[in-house]
Amino acid sequence: MLFDNSTPKFAPPARVRMLDWCRRWIQNENGRPYDHNAYPHAGAPGGPCDAFDDPAIREIVLQYASRLTKTFFGQAACLFTAATAPAPMMLVSLSEKLTTDIMARSYTMLEKCPPLAAELLPENRRAGDEIELADCHLYGGWARAIGTLADKDIKIGHANEIDKWERLSTSTEGDPLELFLERAKNYPNYKFILESTPTIAPYRDQQGKWHGSRVERARLASSNCSFHVPCPHCRKYQTLKLARLKWDKDENGEPDLDVAFKTARYVCEHCNGEIRDQHRAAMIRMGVWLPEGCGLDHAKALAVAQERHEQLANDTFSKILPGPYWRQEYVLGTPARDGYAAGYQLSSLYALSLTWGRIAAKWLSVQGNPVNLWGFINGWLGETWKIEKRTEDWEAVSRRLIVDVPRFLCPVWSTFLAAGIDKQTDHYVFVILAWGPASTCHVLDYGTHENLEWIHANIITREYQHADGGPPLRVDKTLIDTGFEPAEPYHYSRDCLEKNPPIVMLACKG
Repeated sequence: MLFDNSTPKFAPPARVRMLDWCRRWIQNENGRPYDHNAYPHAGAPGGPCDAFDDPAIREIVLQYASRLTKTFFGQAACLFTAATAPAPMMLVSLSEKLTTDIMARSYTMLEKCPPLAAELLPENRRAGDEIELADCHLYGGWARAIGTLADKDIKIGHANEIDKWERLSTSTEGDPLELFLERAKNYPNYKFILESTPTIAPYRDQQGKWHGSRVERARLASSNCSFHVPCPHCRKYQTLKLARLKWDKDENGEPDLDVAFKTARYVCEHCNGEIRDQHRAAMIRMGVWLPEGCGLDHAKALAVAQERHEQLANDTFSKILPGPYWRQEYVLGTPARDGYAAGYQLSSLYALSLTWGRIAAKWLSVQGNPVNLWGFINGWLGETWKIEKRTEDWEAVSRRLIVDVPRFLCPVWSTFLAAGIDKQTDHYVFVILAWGPASTCHVLDYGTHENLEWIHANIITREYQHADGGPPLRVDKTLIDTGFEPAEPYHYSRDCLEKNPPIVMLACKG
């Protein structure tokens, strides 16, 4: 029996699989029972549930696309701990609101959990940032308030959406994630769940400080498991990649969202068989996890997945692995990193709520829009956005900007002219710019001279011929910088405005 209220408190707790316990007792905040068919990624062989059962694992890292139940897994792990091996726990999210929202959902899950519901305090005594049970507490904290992470000893930690955590520039404390991880110093057998949809790719600045995705850094330092699913035709396993998602084009040979939505299918990397939407659910439910650096025996993977599927279908319980969580029968070799951290990455290609067509149409819709494309890479593929930086000397940039329009001649699209003047120690620098539609700009003239009146008389007030032979253009506005030795520029611009008619020469900063 998984839970027996008659068991004496001093008796050693029975070893119970997290997956088995969750299937029996967990309901989400909407009252839906935990169903392995709905959450196959968590309970698949070698997955997060197996890693939580492994006493050698200290961190479980989930780098998932959005809406793939990574937060729900953390909540389930806390309820499982409270029922089977009570210990102090903590949930930390970005802000107070997000933390209290998750805590409120956890209260609802606890109310629907028979082994724990009776331990809850009456509603009028419940705190929004702390759940008190008979034998343990679940504390709440938020990354933007470092004080909420202090003075708590915890054994189980759930860090929610860690890529959104920030260290305020005014803070005198360290990084909030490091402070959170320090809460377990008094527990040698602690476990932390670090989960997030990723942001930008990790990078170091010139001082060696890390920036970018926290969850990707943690995952790459872990076993870095990927989810493999079998082709319904050849039965060989593979990871799902966007590049193998195919769809038709319209009658003109152009990409079309509606056509993609209706015709998208996945092409197997082994047999080139077309995998349709009707194959998706069964294929994903037979998935297995594989650590980085290991190979996979296709026949044994299918047998292990089928065995677990049958156990769950028949409501029988599987044994806890005697060794590491990843040491499944289908695994060939050993992981590149077999340490204290189990890491997992998952994209929306594995989401049971989606179709190939919806994913293909979404991909087409973000093309040409860098912001939306960034969101797709993070939220749909579960991958980091890579910011590429290029450095070029000014000569290389200028060569790309050179045009064959003669100096002083306004391009045909020119609509008005503007001038800029900058005061230097013993001379002035000037530039004349032609402007047109969509902020198009062209340099007509530039140079230096020691005398401001000469620039005004010979550069600012002259006529500039138009390339199409139309009426010449004159400078409409002139801005003169007053950031350095401002007296002369201020006096000159004031005198220009007092003339009749006034000359528009405006003093500016920068």
